[in-house]
Amino acid sequence: NIQVAPAVGSYGIGRISNMIVREKYPNTTHKAPNVNAGQDQSTTVGSDVSLSGTAINYNITGGAIVSTDWTIISQPSGASATFDDATSLTTTLSDLTVAGDYEIQLSATDDSGYVGKDTVIVTAEAVHDFAVGDRMLIDLGGTATSGTSGTVTTSPQPDGRYWNTLNQPGGNPTYNVFVDTAGTTISASVTTTGTWYLGVGINPNGGNTSGVGDYPSSATSDSWIVNTPDGGNTLLMTLPAGTSSIKFWGARSTTGTYTSKITLNGTTLSYNASANATYTNGAIFTSVVSDGTTPLSFALDASSSSNSFAYYGVVDITRTE
Repeated sequence: NIQVAPAVGSYGIGRISNMIVREKYPNTTHKAPNVNAGQDQSTTVGSDVSLSGTAINYNITGGAIVSTDWTIISQPSGASATFDDATSLTTTLSDLTVAGDYEIQLSATDDSGYVGKDTVIVTAEAVHDFAVGDRMLIDLGGTATSGTSGTVTTSPQPDGRYWNTLNQPGGNPTYNVFVDTAGTTISASVTTTGTWYLGVGINPNGGNTSGVGDYPSSATSDSWIVNTPDGGNTLLMTLPAGTSSIKFWGARSTTGTYTSKITLNGTTLSYNASANATYTNGAIFTSVVSDGTTPLSFALDASSSSNSFAYYGVVDITRTE
């Protein structure tokens, strides 16, 4: 690409006496497309995974991406994972029937034949049976969608137990990777509906910063908060088939009456979260039967006769039969 500057001669006829060449493109090297296959992911055996990648054309003279393709670079022995559409930037990876790492590659080709590539690792965890006597502990807290964040309960704790921390459910995501207190992955999921807030630390909306029973302070000091006027707050929980005891517990650092209600299958239980330092002061549902596929629907609400806010910090689940 050049620009030519003509000079006028003595005879009044234009002639080219000087040629001034300016580089229009500082870097004339044609680069392969910039490809991003997304973040590494974890799931459980038998679950599907959504993959979403990007591909940006780097042909400086124009052109376009003409094709994209997902391929499986490596997978556990005996596995045969599949894509629902291997040529779309957004696809679903299915048939994760064997535990282990699946290395997935996204490639993109431009109209000059240049190819860009990126890989992502999908880890499928083995599913545990969740036998009688097994226990799962959930810390409702963690990262907030805005403002101050809570504290993640790390695993294992000094007592050897493993925890699951669920962030404030902004956008109501689905959480589908859980472990029991021994650190073994189990087949479970939690989905939410409604508007949620996060209470942290020793401020008025915070919780118990000392820990209660075998619940560490990282689990008791933050909580999901429901404000009754918002309405429609539901926690949908899918557990392995069997019968379990499910306990909800929460705390607000200040005194008063903050009755936190939970309703399951027409049965409503509640507790007062105000300055709660009592391990047994929670809502305990006994003999909850799960078929392994149908979500248990817990409606969470505050008591209109006390205060419009309710606090939920821990969900404690034990398989009983």
